[in-house]
Amino acid sequence: MIGFLHIQIHLRLFQLEELKGADRNELQTQVDLLLFQAYPRESIFYLGMSHTQTCIAAHPHTSIPMPAIQAVSTNSIIFSQVPSIESVLSKLTSLINDESSWPESSPHTKVQVNGVISNTVLPYLRSRFPASNPPKVLPSATPAILSTWAQASCTMTSNLPVDSLFPLVDMWRLAFLDPSVGSWTASLAPTSPASDPVSVFLPKAIAAQDTPTKGARNYILTVLRLLCNAFSSPPLARRLLQADARQNVTAVLVPSLLHADVVVRTASASLAFDIAAVLQRERVECVRTGKGIQPDSEGDLGDWQVEVVTAILEALDREKENEEVGE
Repeated sequence: MIGFLHIQIHLRLFQLEELKGADRNELQTQVDLLLFQAYPRESIFYLGMSHTQTCIAAHPHTSIPMPAIQAVSTNSIIFSQVPSIESVLSKLTSLINDESSWPESSPHTKVQVNGVISNTVLPYLRSRFPASNPPKVLPSATPAILSTWAQASCTMTSNLPVDSLFPLVDMWRLAFLDPSVGSWTASLAPTSPASDPVSVFLPKAIAAQDTPTKGARNYILTVLRLLCNAFSSPPLARRLLQADARQNVTAVLVPSLLHADVVVRTASASLAFDIAAVLQRERVECVRTGKGIQPDSEGDLGDWQVEVVTAILEALDREKENEEVGE
């Protein structure tokens, strides 16, 4: 991950400090100093440490030309492959019709859910991803379309087993290539139970980690790809990095980095990069504008970053067969 790699490279170039014993405050102080040196600001900066303040001038690395590092793209990795829309929707409709345990108390009947798929989702996806002659200006989903679709998705997620849900998730994966979908999802107020498409799918992806079936693997893989596309939306990425949502994303990401299936590991590595890219873009912008990285600008991300980096390092250590992940 780009931001973390900068710190690792810095450590390997020369030894800054050596800690012995279990002095937590000293460790925190040295980490704060290291983070500031990796992401300095152009003016004098004060770090509050216990009852004292330390004055640190801008780090000279800001004046060193590093074209190779600066050329590394922080664009999100997205999954844009478009399957046959009709085939995916036909598969989902078939799975809905074959489900024998659809409760009568459900907010939507099978007929109503199939109607949303055929009359709302299909026309939107056809217009967004035509088989030929794509329009110069792609149509965007309206809040009415997304609200209707999301409500039906909640019903399907509640009533269908995880093995039957990956076609639904794959349609939302395509939808998140539309910037308006990310913005709409980010604008929704959190609800209990969850009602936005990302939050609806995450709990089942977490539970599926313990289910060694092909259907569970397909569901996890598709959710990971959906999350990659979701993180390409700046407002939604910021929301997904907030406490509760971040916890659920991490609960899918970390086990997937160590998954037995190489394709799942590749998708999870892409998601890890996309999350790092979101943070790195914000840090670069802070340095570019002269604001610098403030002590509280990333809130409670410290422990979480350690958890994710630890999982990535373990995944790299285990990786034997996939060069794409290993790089």
